[in-house]
Amino acid sequence: MLPLGPGCSPDLRDSKTFEDVVSKASSIEKLTRKRMYGMIMLFVDADQKPFTGWVKATGDGGDLETLGRLEDGQRQGLWMNWHDNGAKASEIEWKNDVMEGSFEEWYPDGKPKTVGQTLNGEVDGEWKTYYPGGLIEQVSFSREGKLVRMQVWKPNGAVCPESGVEEGNGTYSEYESNGSLRRRMIFREGVRVVAGRRSAPPG
Repeated sequence: MLPLGPGCSPDLRDSKTFEDVVSKASSIEKLTRKRMYGMIMLFVDADQKPFTGWVKATGDGGDLETLGRLEDGQRQGLWMNWHDNGAKASEIEWKNDVMEGSFEEWYPDGKPKTVGQTLNGEVDGEWKTYYPGGLIEQVSFSREGKLVRMQVWKPNGAVCPESGVEEGNGTYSEYESNGSLRRRMIFREGVRVVAGRRSAPPG
């Protein structure tokens, strides 16, 4: 019996289960994305039927790039992606083709890039992002897609005095690894404000 992961699906983090799933997975390149039932985008097979089963994508050299499961044409459970050098790039949980659950990303050298979780396709709860060198870049807390609070650090590890969001209001600055300012955003009531209007939160 295979170890089970989130949603009672086989646990891809178990090495034996992982190898078994990879060997049986179908090529996702053989499927197409098609709008069905008026509004839902589904992965379908050559017979135009929503596909159920494990799928994978590989590079030109046969190296694994993507692995996950489809249920009736929709992404379900844990999906994994890899960098060109073979290092893990991400682990993201899905429910009915919408991100829901844990969300983790890594740089090609294996250092963490992003750690958080989603709910109904929106950022939710605590999120942490890191600079390529490994230092923390930001820690934020969101509630179903709306930013509640955030603290930002500069690439040298110092707290950024120009950034800070509390109770959904404040300023958020992003920096390049060399310390130069990449962009600055203003938030009102948890939503980013652009030229007098609101837009979606970063993510």
